[in-house]
Amino acid sequence: MSGDWLMWLDADEVFYPDLAVKLPRLVSAPDVDVYTCWFYHLMRSYWYMQNASDHDGLFYRKFLVRRLPGLHWKGRVHEQLVGIGPNVADSGLHYVHYGYVKPQREVFRRWLLYARYEGLEHVYDGVDPDHILDDRPLHPFTRGHPPVIAGYVERRAAQLAAQGHGLFRKPGG
Repeated sequence: MSGDWLMWLDADEVFYPDLAVKLPRLVSAPDVDVYTCWFYHLMRSYWYMQNASDHDGLFYRKFLVRRLPGLHWKGRVHEQLVGIGPNVADSGLHYVHYGYVKPQREVFRRWLLYARYEGLEHVYDGVDPDHILDDRPLHPFTRGHPPVIAGYVERRAAQLAAQGHGLFRKPGG
């Protein structure tokens, strides 16, 4: 690791444009070690999320960390940073997590891979791969997608809806 700050995000996470505006101010604050942010956890579709609100406490995490001596990663899957400083502040930023916007069988294959990495090969024995997310709450996602990905979302959702995936039809559309 190099630099004074570490920002981590996965390839299936997209911030809104206000990140570029706020980031210089965030990293110049001398008394903050860690910034948190909120995220929309889309579920089974581009138009539905698990969040009950914009500030649902289940979908809140650390994302920007000042590099301090002893800072290191722990874990093979869903790694965590260890050795972060104690001064935490909310950035007020949001991003969209697209990791569960796909047919359930694809999500299941990824979960099987994660289980193998963690030495839990049989944890999903007997689980129906086409219905693993059916019990998750779905709430309308009304914020809109970050502009950098919005065009792709519209095209991909239309393709999936045309293939018969009903949740990919835009509500009211």
